[in-house]
Amino acid sequence: MISLEDKISRNKEMFDHAEPSDDHFEKFGRKLSEFNKPQKWKFNRGLFLKIAASILILISISITLNYVGKNNGNNLFLNNSVAEAPVELQEIQLYYTNLTDDKLQQIDQLAGSSDEGEKIKRMIRGEVEEIKLNTNELENEYVSGANDGRTMSAIVNNYRIITNLLDHIINDLNKTNQ
Repeated sequence: MISLEDKISRNKEMFDHAEPSDDHFEKFGRKLSEFNKPQKWKFNRGLFLKIAASILILISISITLNYVGKNNGNNLFLNNSVAEAPVELQEIQLYYTNLTDDKLQQIDQLAGSSDEGEKIKRMIRGEVEEIKLNTNELENEYVSGANDGRTMSAIVNNYRIITNLLDHIINDLNKTNQ
């Protein structure tokens, strides 16, 4: 068998006919020097718009977080008129809101993600919303000048009803999970 070197050396004329032109090396040198030049900075409109959009998103997130931080993030039962409520009403709201949020998280964990679990979660949230609307009406009445002890008792009673309802559901879910 003929080796590759022998074949190339015997047919050298066939391989040598494609020599580069005389100015090939000059063209190559010019292109190489242009390639090695430092690039000039060009204004990229697309990049500028992306940076501006990112900055706007960060600003809007910080404003939102600042607003939520002022409301302590507990706006399940808070509304604007109650924000001017007496301190005792705000403390009651804060306590029961935190308690309700904790119990709702427990229910979410216990109910799971099955169809029946989702149905239970929707039903519970609907009941809590219904009682919440009633409570908000009572709070608005209390703040608007009827600082009646009976109104405050009704508000606290509504909050207790919600926590008792959630406790009952948590106990039932614990029994079914066991």
